[in-house]
Amino acid sequence: MASARSSLDEAQRLEKKGDFAKAADAYAKHVAENPEESHSLLKVAELSERGGSTLQASAAFKKLAQFHVQKGFKAKGAAAYRQAIRIVPDDVGSIKALIEILKEQQKSRDGVAILDAAIKESVRRGNKKIQLELTEELVKIEDTAEVNLSLADALVDAGRKEEACRQLLGAAERLHPKGNARQESDLLERVLELDSGNKGAAIKAGAAALEQGNPKRCLSAIRIALDSHPQDIDLIAIAAQAFDVMPDPMRATLVHREVARRLKDAGRGPDAREHWLAVLRNDPADEEAKQAAVSLTKKGALAGADANEVDEALSFLGEDLPAPPTASNSFSVPQEFLIDVPEEEMTRNLTLEVDSLVDVSFALDDEKS
Repeated sequence: MASARSSLDEAQRLEKKGDFAKAADAYAKHVAENPEESHSLLKVAELSERGGSTLQASAAFKKLAQFHVQKGFKAKGAAAYRQAIRIVPDDVGSIKALIEILKEQQKSRDGVAILDAAIKESVRRGNKKIQLELTEELVKIEDTAEVNLSLADALVDAGRKEEACRQLLGAAERLHPKGNARQESDLLERVLELDSGNKGAAIKAGAAALEQGNPKRCLSAIRIALDSHPQDIDLIAIAAQAFDVMPDPMRATLVHREVARRLKDAGRGPDAREHWLAVLRNDPADEEAKQAAVSLTKKGALAGADANEVDEALSFLGEDLPAPPTASNSFSVPQEFLIDVPEEEMTRNLTLEVDSLVDVSFALDDEKS
């Protein structure tokens, strides 16, 4: 006891003298001899900071936090962790520990604010490793498109591009049921920037753009993937839907026709039928589409369909066909997406390969602007 008293007396003497660095060391010696004295550990932290030893101060506050948490005093532990983070804002260990306490206290918003501040500090210091670790923590409690995009950027900076793509695709999948097509598009388009040949991402990005009533954004996504998959029928089919929405019936008819032919050749009769019906929506008198629809129906392509659907497929009357996507019954189409292509330009388009139509569409729009 005398030894303990003497070490504490020495620490207090140095503190009164204003020699904070030596006083902190003396208090640390006393704590080593008396590990249950949390007040002395607090003195180590406070005097270390006053003496200019910030790392020692932060470490002492962290040790104090751990002491309180082990004793079951999590509120005191959280307060001590906050002090450690105040001194070293991007201390990953203290931040993770504090976040866990805040989750238990249902204070996730506080955790987001702490992580945001810490990430900014790591960026300021140029510490990309810590920035990545903290962003990975942030996405666990703030699973938004913005945070996932930041995480993807950090992964790319770390040379982990494939992992970044998986992260973005997973985030898009999680956001899809929430109905936020715009954020979903942002994520999928970033995937295409990193992996232009990702057909699945392109198709999902195109579909998300059409959900927004934005056919031009759809075509932008499809065009990227078509560079790697110029003959891919599923990509071209999405482009056809975009032309439907624009609306651009002549170009849509051309692409739907080609898609239907290729689908039939690939043995995908029911899918081919849908595109022949799309042709008939634009031109109910189209003989090739009529004959193809009849043929596919006779071959059982409509197996499982009810009688009304079969009658509808064989009627070839515009009013009996499924209505095409429009601003009134499916999408809200912004006025700037409604284009009027001159007939001579459309005639020229009819001689081109289908997989180049998307580029032609954008070229014609650029000429007009």
